[in-house]
Amino acid sequence: MIFNRRYQRILRIALPVQTGTLTYNGQAQSPVWQDFDRNKMTVSGTTKNISAGTFTATFTPKSGYCWEDGSRDAKNVIWSIDKAAGSLNLSAASAAINISALTKTITVTRAGDGAITATSSNTSVAAVSVSGTTVTITGKNNGSATITVSVAAGTNHTAPTSKTISVTADLPSRTLADCTPAQIQATARAGQAPNWWNVGDKVPIKLSGTVGALTLNDTYYAFILGFNHNSSIEGNNTIHFQFGKTADGTDIAFVDSKYNNGGSSTGFRMNTSQSVSGGWKSSYMRNTICSSFLHMLPTEWQNIITFCTKYTDNVGDRTEAAGNVSATLDKIWILAAYEMGARNFAHSAEPNYQEPYMYYRINGREKKKHNDTTARSMHWSRSIVAGNSTFAMCSESGSFGSFSANWSLGFSPGFMVA
Repeated sequence: MIFNRRYQRILRIALPVQTGTLTYNGQAQSPVWQDFDRNKMTVSGTTKNISAGTFTATFTPKSGYCWEDGSRDAKNVIWSIDKAAGSLNLSAASAAINISALTKTITVTRAGDGAITATSSNTSVAAVSVSGTTVTITGKNNGSATITVSVAAGTNHTAPTSKTISVTADLPSRTLADCTPAQIQATARAGQAPNWWNVGDKVPIKLSGTVGALTLNDTYYAFILGFNHNSSIEGNNTIHFQFGKTADGTDIAFVDSKYNNGGSSTGFRMNTSQSVSGGWKSSYMRNTICSSFLHMLPTEWQNIITFCTKYTDNVGDRTEAAGNVSATLDKIWILAAYEMGARNFAHSAEPNYQEPYMYYRINGREKKKHNDTTARSMHWSRSIVAGNSTFAMCSESGSFGSFSANWSLGFSPGFMVA
């Protein structure tokens, strides 16, 4: 007790402090004050709040009272609401990735607004990203990985314990040569082939049997000509291949014992006579040679090769009537001149339905003989030379020329997987 100069009686009082603890509950809360007496003091400032945090209340002694230090000024007191315990739940604890389902999304449920983050233990197998409360896992390569999902402390909640997602990725190799035919087809159908491999990549295929005058029992390489080639006509989610290459990547054409000779005998001829009547559709090359080649392939490859719509001059009447160019459905075919990058000599309407293959946009057309890679080979196209009774061919130097239909030249078949 003190007395002022006028002998007024002044009583000392203690400054209130928060007693006990408050924890965020989504409702407005006020602290319980120790030593608070409304008859002796007033309180202002922040005396109630919903959110977790620290706040300031201001106490002022009423007349006749002072603080224990003798002062009568308003004093600030800090009080607090603690954060509630955070929580984290995932919609799945595991994710299986394959080429047909390359991404998986996991939904995060958490208390509050803490930032969600996710990391991958093996980013070469599975990459991860977060958008809002959605975790997206993207397969990259075959293998396994662990995704760790964390939630940071938020406005009103503490950080919960992180949780994990076990990822298994059953994916084809990024090396085409290591993939099975079924994996190659699945990748094409999933629309992932352009993301997985590159134009020019090659795959070994065992050829066994006889085509024309040539008997084979060895492994040669087919290489990627393009992805989704000429898709408006030839279809989407496709891989186009051509034979062939050697193991070291040399471009080759198959040649037989009749190479660079005319005649009517079995051989890699467009026709067994000099006629071009009926064009590609009626040609010996299409109906005999290409048909026989398909059956030289292993069954698992035959099963994934699909019909491809190809447009060519299928009349061969030595005119350039637009109607001469029509469609055929082919499993094995040889390329048209324009598909190899130049229309030279071919029917002027063929490019209306064709596109140059990406491979030939960036590579030359020269090929070596399959049985002698020191020697270059001429090779056929399926295009008729406009106004002539010959087919267009690709010379040893890669330029276009023409040859009689009954001449045996190099054979470079193409096919499509879809």
